[in-house]
Order: sequence, then C-alpha cells, then structure tokens
Amino acid sequence: MPRVRGLSQRLPAISRLAAGFPVAGVALAVLLGGCAHPFDRRPQAGTPSDATLPSDPWSPRALAMFEGRSGRVLTWADLFEGVAWADVVIVGETHDNLRAHELQRAIVEDAATAFPNVALSLEMLETNEQPIVDAYLAGEIDQATFEERTGSRDWGAKDSWKDFYQPAIDEVKATGGRVIAANAPREYVRKARAEGYAALEALPADERMLFAVPRTMTSGRYRERFDEVMSGDPAVVDALYRSQQTWDATMARSIADALDSGSGKVIHLVGSFHSDWDGGLVDQLRRLKPFARVLTVTVVPEESRVLVERDRDRADAVVYAAKPEAAKEREAEASPSSDASPEAPAEPGEPVSPAGPS
Repeated sequence: MPRVRGLSQRLPAISRLAAGFPVAGVALAVLLGGCAHPFDRRPQAGTPSDATLPSDPWSPRALAMFEGRSGRVLTWADLFEGVAWADVVIVGETHDNLRAHELQRAIVEDAATAFPNVALSLEMLETNEQPIVDAYLAGEIDQATFEERTGSRDWGAKDSWKDFYQPAIDEVKATGGRVIAANAPREYVRKARAEGYAALEALPADERMLFAVPRTMTSGRYRERFDEVMSGDPAVVDALYRSQQTWDATMARSIADALDSGSGKVIHLVGSFHSDWDGGLVDQLRRLKPFARVLTVTVVPEESRVLVERDRDRADAVVYAAKPEAAKEREAEASPSSDASPEAPAEPGEPVSPAGPS
C-alpha cells in the first residue's frame, strides 16, 4: 500500500519550540498530528544540525539528516515529528558502525521517555530467545548472563554488544517497555534454504510459532539488489532468497504481533539491506499491517552535507554517520600536530549470515 502523502500543516512557533526541546516538540506534534506524512513540509533548518547546539561534536542528535524523497534538511525535531507520527519506526544500520548505534539509542531514549508502551524490536535476537529477554527485563538475570545465554557478545563486531545494542535495551527496560526478540532462529533459516517452505510448514505447531513463512515473496528492486549481492548459480541464489525472506517475514510478524498486543509504538533495529528502498521487511510488514504508519530511517556510514543522489528514496529519513575511525583519520589529516592516532584500529566487516545480506 502506498504511503499517505500530502501537506502536514504545523505552526512556525511550534516548530521553533520543537527544535529547542525535542521531547516537548514530540508531545505537541502528537496533539496536532494528522495522518499526512510528517516530512511533507519545509523544515525550519537551512543546513544540517542548525537547530541543535550539541556539546559533543559527534552527538547523534546533530548528525546530517535528510528527507529521503526530496533531499530537504531534517533536524532532530523534524525526525522526532516523524517518530511521533509513526506506529513503527524501522532503523536500518550497518552492523559495525558505532555511530549508527548511538543514533538508535537516542531515538529509543527520547521515544521511551515521550510515549507509553514503547517496544524495542531487534533483528539481533531470535524468537526462541524471548524467555531470556523477559528474564533480563524482570531482573531475574544480569546483563552478563543475558549476553552469554543469547550468544550475542560479538554480534556486529567483536565484544560489541555492550556498546551497540545493550544501551537501547536498557533505555526501554528503565521505562518498563518491551523488548522483542524478532528474528527467526537460524536453524529454521537454514531449513528454508536447504529444504524449502514446505518443510517449514510441516513442522509441529510449537515450532511454527518461532518463525513465519512469507505468503508472497518480495519482488522488484529488493530481489534485484539481492541478486547483485549474491550472484551465482540461480538455484543457490533462489535458496538463499528463501532464507532472506524467512527473516523478513518473521521480523514483520513479530512487529505486527507487538502492535496487536498493545504496544503503542514499535522501534525495530535491523540491517539496512532489509529496509532500504522499501525492502523485504517493509514489504512483508505492509502486507500484514496495511494501515500501519511506518517510518523508515537509514544510517549511511559516510559523511555528506546533502542527500547523495544514489541514496534518494532509500528511506523516509537518510542519516549520514561515518564510523568513528574515519572521523579520527580526517581529524589527524586536518591537524598534523593532533594527538589523534592516524591509524585507528579497523573494525571487522559485517557478520556473514546464513540467509544473505543484512
């Protein structure tokens, strides 16, 4: 179903107030909100980050943000008007980019403060791990035990969970929200690849609850992008695509179930391949929830002060956030006498999934 488009009218004074006080701006946006997409208006800022004065030059709330369709500048207040409007906020990441995770935490932090019943949904946790998640939220196990039982310590990069994902989980925990282990367990992803969907549907009911089989496969640009990344024997690529869509369909069902069970807003963290250009996750979610308001945000691990043409329509909001290592290298080049190390440690690449690109 196409997004609802049109002009969203906002009073200039309210926009100025929202720019100075993000959470207050969210509350006002909720009161005056409509069904039109919140980015269909001219933002108040002229250049990235004009509406914020961060003490930290790398503040996630001051990153360069743009409306993905028009390229108009977005401030943090604009982004949060979108969060206020949405039922589901999907934040696409490059898994090993710390800046992306800092942005995710900021979105979760402000949303959990401003709205009741916020649910945090993660690709990085699998549905059979939900009892472990619930035990952690209830205070029955500590963070180290949670990390050990879910095997998540190195998810994204070596020893990275505590910096990448745990802070967002703890923000939601502090406000009494829900955390959802959204993804299909890897054993079923592999089964989809090796044996097909009929084998999944033949499993006992208690196992079928742990995953979802897509009713219709996502085609178009998403499949074309997948084929470009996973080029090779067509039969092998088809098998891998079944796995990829098992992930997409299961995450979509997890989000839909959260909405059905009373979550006021769901924030889902996922590898950007799944969500960019209305990818497989977004398509599967819209099939389940055609009237849900979905806001997509993608974090591109680069620097830019304008929307790069190749990123047009990549998401509702495109955020540029270079990895910290790249920033340190630029600082060293600009200031030869700087104490910054000219050779920051390289981060490992994204983990290779059994399904395909993430």
